[in-house]
Amino acid sequence: MSLSLKQLGFKSHFATQAAQYGIGQPYRVTEDFGLRFVVTGEVQGQLQPFDLVFARKPQSPPIIGDWILAQPAAPGAVELIDILERSSCFQRSTDDNGVQALAANIDKLFVVTSCTDEFNLSRLERFLLLAHANHIAPVIVLNKADLVADPTSYLAQIAELGRDLPYCVLSTLSQEGIPQLEALLTEGDTGVFVGSSGVGKSSIVNTLIGKQRQATLGVSANGARGSHTTTSRSLFVLPGQGVIVDTPGIRSVGVTANAESLNDAFEDIAHWMTLCKFRNCGHEGEVGCAVIQAIADGHLTPRRLNSFRKLQREAEFFENKHAVLRRQRDEGKQRAARRISRERFERDPK
Repeated sequence: MSLSLKQLGFKSHFATQAAQYGIGQPYRVTEDFGLRFVVTGEVQGQLQPFDLVFARKPQSPPIIGDWILAQPAAPGAVELIDILERSSCFQRSTDDNGVQALAANIDKLFVVTSCTDEFNLSRLERFLLLAHANHIAPVIVLNKADLVADPTSYLAQIAELGRDLPYCVLSTLSQEGIPQLEALLTEGDTGVFVGSSGVGKSSIVNTLIGKQRQATLGVSANGARGSHTTTSRSLFVLPGQGVIVDTPGIRSVGVTANAESLNDAFEDIAHWMTLCKFRNCGHEGEVGCAVIQAIADGHLTPRRLNSFRKLQREAEFFENKHAVLRRQRDEGKQRAARRISRERFERDPK
């Protein structure tokens, strides 16, 4: 069965941009090895992979999921012209206060956790915040359901994360839940699987594509933790079901968020905050605090509020830090512009 750019996720947003260039052909980055990229484009009505080469080292190289314009180079290779503007970008902050872009042009973020001691609501909240911050629809995937007699207790905890949050319970061993997961993958849309190492992301991808394209290792002897095996980022086309991206396990989930995305990820707390008697309520026990009353009435848990506060502090730190960095960059550009203007004047006072 031949595939098309549309099935690879080429939407009007990218087609409009590509048409404005008038040169090159569109390709999507389907393999990201860090220093080497494989892109896929349409040749005579069929999708074919090509190595991506650069005329010069790009200041910002593409990442998995990017749409690019390129032109033929050596046999089996194409040369980068430009990266098309992204519709979304899944990214996180790093320990050095930078930003790491993980995957581009993502429509759904499948946050994979498991019925093991890896399950952690606060970690899931971080991923959900990243989804909202990057304008990506989140889905919780509760994997390894075969390891427990009844996953009901896990589902009850997931319900705390959002009343209408989509979720899927599955086991790649028994195939339970796989049809439900496939139904969430819409043709032309791109989903990325994220989560801690060993939760079974690559096994899910292998099950969906129907063959062992991703290396996997079994669950360790204690029956709880799997082994991290994915070291590159790969994109797979599922005919009739969309495109999926597998990523290495993420050890730390640094937030890149603002107040708006924080409120989207914590809709319940944002709702109760609007009902507080005073607009500047600190939710520390003030008279008329609807948030504290919601905890007393059992509508919120103290853990949920504490998680919100922690992420709020991290988001504020991230925003403040990058505001400083932006100001420093702008001041640097202004100094450079003044220096160039002064040097031109000194060369030619007229």
